[in-house]
Amino acid sequence: MQRSTRQRTCILNEVCTRNDHPTAREVYTAVRKKLPNISLTTVYRNLTNLANEGLILRIAVPGASERFDRTAKIHFHMLCDKCRNFSDISNDKVLFDIIKKTVAESDGFCVSGMDLVLRGTCADCMRKENDK
Repeated sequence: MQRSTRQRTCILNEVCTRNDHPTAREVYTAVRKKLPNISLTTVYRNLTNLANEGLILRIAVPGASERFDRTAKIHFHMLCDKCRNFSDISNDKVLFDIIKKTVAESDGFCVSGMDLVLRGTCADCMRKENDK
């Protein structure tokens, strides 16, 4: 475990007070308001360490910047192709169990974790499309 520094604490607090799954650059922009001399490299390093320690979740997003999540337990996400909103999937426990069981039955593979980002169109964007 890394020693606690002012920068590390500020970065962790920033991720943990947000619901929007920020990118490293978004965390950097917010933290710079409190710590003007912090570098983007320091933010990246601390986010990596916090994720490796299981305190936050790092989410790889194909074709986009990785995101960070205050909820470190396994859960799934949705990414809207139109507005780029990135959010948690509700009731993902059922989905996880179905995937885990299916893979075990078909391939004999015991799933211990997974990262899943579903891409599509969010309800707000679909509503806006229909209102046109």
